[in-house]
Amino acid sequence: MYSSNFTLDKVELARGQDGKTVTLGNVMKEVMNKTKTKIEASTQRTTGGTTFHIKGDSESAVDAAIRTITAALSPQVGRQRPVFLAMLEDRFRLLLLSMLPSLPSAQSLVPKVCAEFCRCIPPF
Repeated sequence: MYSSNFTLDKVELARGQDGKTVTLGNVMKEVMNKTKTKIEASTQRTTGGTTFHIKGDSESAVDAAIRTITAALSPQVGRQRPVFLAMLEDRFRLLLLSMLPSLPSAQSLVPKVCAEFCRCIPPF
């Protein structure tokens, strides 16, 4: 019998496909069924951290449960465009609009040129 403890500082519960919030208990049941382990959890009121105690027949099952819980409950981090890049794009758009003649065909090129300009800037 193998066991392991680990703590997640912040647990973020996502929405299910039906639009309802997934509970910690549902996630734990799913992971227990998938990895054939037993999982206990306790949340600390003061810090908000959740400690998991996982028991399983093999070390690989315990490790798989840890990976699955971490992936399911960790905050999702999205890649956002830096604010200065948005400001740069706005300035570039204004510059183009001031330089181009006021023809409707030339004005319609501005969004395409701005998009190409921002695509050329390397990601950070």
